Amino acid sequence: MLAKKRCAALAAVGGLLCASGAQAYQLNDDVELGLKLYTDLLFYSGDTPDIEKNNGVRFRRAYLTVAGRLSDKAKAKLTLDQRSLAHEETRVIQDSAGDTATVEVPGQDKVFVKYLYLDYKVAHDHKVRFGLGTTPFVVFDERNLWGYRWIAKSFTDQWKMQVSADLGVSLMGKAGRLRYQVSALNGEGYQKTPDGRGFALAGRADFSPAEGWLVGAWFHSESQRAGQSGYDPSRMGLFVRYRNDRFRALAQYATADDGSYSGAKFKDGKGYNLQGGVRLGQGELFLRWDAMDAKDNGQEDTLLIGGYAFKLTQGVDLAVVLRQETDKEKSKPDVTDNSYGFITQIKL
Repeated sequence: MLAKKRCAALAAVGGLLCASGAQAYQLNDDVELGLKLYTDLLFYSGDTPDIEKNNGVRFRRAYLTVAGRLSDKAKAKLTLDQRSLAHEETRVIQDSAGDTATVEVPGQDKVFVKYLYLDYKVAHDHKVRFGLGTTPFVVFDERNLWGYRWIAKSFTDQWKMQVSADLGVSLMGKAGRLRYQVSALNGEGYQKTPDGRGFALAGRADFSPAEGWLVGAWFHSESQRAGQSGYDPSRMGLFVRYRNDRFRALAQYATADDGSYSGAKFKDGKGYNLQGGVRLGQGELFLRWDAMDAKDNGQEDTLLIGGYAFKLTQGVDLAVVLRQETDKEKSKPDVTDNSYGFITQIKL
């Protein structure tokens, strides 16, 4: 029976992979339309009860993007995001007295606005971004450091240190080998209702001192998140990357603290990310390791991802992936879960 299920699942993924992929459609001289899909065929094992029920084909994410040029200086972008929550998800709820609790609720697919912003060029290679736009580091990491958002979230997003989008205004650009983004944000992040009582200042700067090298730093400072007194998240990080035509290596270090808030996830937290890859044939053999000690108490949660990713055809990327996650809680046994299978990104 299991063999039949795996064959059926593999056939379903194969059908997706046979779809011809293309890049974004140019509707006219000023408007471009793009679609991106993430799918996978994964099999699970580990310490979580009944984890095998997650086996099979899963549609994880779809992005529909419309980008338009309004003038020589102004451009706009809208991205709709459909996220699959087919399994239970963890949510933090709050009662009228301000007490919080973590609960498991049934998941469901949902569509929401991920990005909606206006870019206005203020000088050569410098622009201002208004609206629901990218935060300074997460998307930069996805595109320039990790590079495999379709396989897994980037380091700070994975451990919920940061979000990828928020309402606000940003100044960004480059000067020579220096790039930067400085943002004034609501702080709540996308899909959250602004409360008007606390705001965030965030930024990133990266510099290429020599061919193949990239070094940089980022920060996030916020007060009264969700209107909670003492809930003052602060984040800081450093990274260094080397890359050439055959090889890449990256190291990151980050700190995270949520202030005096009683429900804080991070208290003097520290995290590390190491990753690398080697070009092999038409793709890359990659390995990534994360460790996060959220409360600086020696209980490090870890993530290990390895695999081989390659371009199957135009617009279709495929990866064979192995993943292991270990979660630690005080006075409880460690929980280690594993998964393996195929992950696909399709761009239309």
